[in-house]
Amino acid sequence: MQFDFTSVTDQGFVILPPGRYAVVTTDEWWLRRKEGSENTIIDIDVEVTAGKYKGETTRYFHTITNTDQTLGFLLRFLRAIGLIRDGDRGAKGELRAEFIYGEKDDRDRVRLKTISVNGEERSVAGNKAIAVLTEYRDDATGEKRSRIARFEPVEPGGTEAASDVPAAKTAATGPGGSPWPF
Repeated sequence: MQFDFTSVTDQGFVILPPGRYAVVTTDEWWLRRKEGSENTIIDIDVEVTAGKYKGETTRYFHTITNTDQTLGFLLRFLRAIGLIRDGDRGAKGELRAEFIYGEKDDRDRVRLKTISVNGEERSVAGNKAIAVLTEYRDDATGEKRSRIARFEPVEPGGTEAASDVPAAKTAATGPGGSPWPF
């Protein structure tokens, strides 16, 4: 019996070559604390929807460190996948997002169920975007790998000026000022 592991990681995900891929978000969104730091990581599975790798799933990791820059990256990501949309800002410029999550699992993660944007709950699954994968060299193994570097909206638009980046939150809270679940 033979096994071809050429295009599969040890985590079970297909290794996609660098490029641009049409993807849709799945309901596999997990929040976890990064060991040895106060950083929060969001693990998000996306499924490729077209081309040679249609139907394959890959994972995106997004780190939140509660700085203006990191929250700006989170805002850009949420806009690129369509969870935050043009017109979501209130009359006075307010824009708040809150993660709605369930219980911890046996790996000390919590599943993200929905995201509330200014009080309107939106599903994390089914959001379309373009995933841009770039190549990097793994520091531990020296192997060339690819990872999702960023997402782009399927339709043009969806960018905000740097002055629209929300203020940093304290280390004890997440986006929207609510406490993290861990």
